[in-house]
Amino acid sequence: TMEPAICGQPVLFGPIYYNSPEAEKLVSIGSAFSISTAAEAQAVIEQLLTDTGRRKHAGLSARDFIMQSIGAAGKIVRELRNHL
Repeated sequence: TMEPAICGQPVLFGPIYYNSPEAEKLVSIGSAFSISTAAEAQAVIEQLLTDTGRRKHAGLSARDFIMQSIGAAGKIVRELRNHL
């Protein structure tokens, strides 16, 4: 999920993604697409290939989300240290 997003690409994955907060967020902002059937995959891929604006928006918002999340683990550790 993270690799295509950081490269500014829309992300596609199967219907079981609820164990990944990043995937959930990417779906909610329109940067990722959950695919359940071959017909859905074909429709989403065709839309992304033909709608340049949609593809660019999905990719750029995916990259922006990942860039905003970089360093989150370090921030959490620093906060924990402050409270220990």
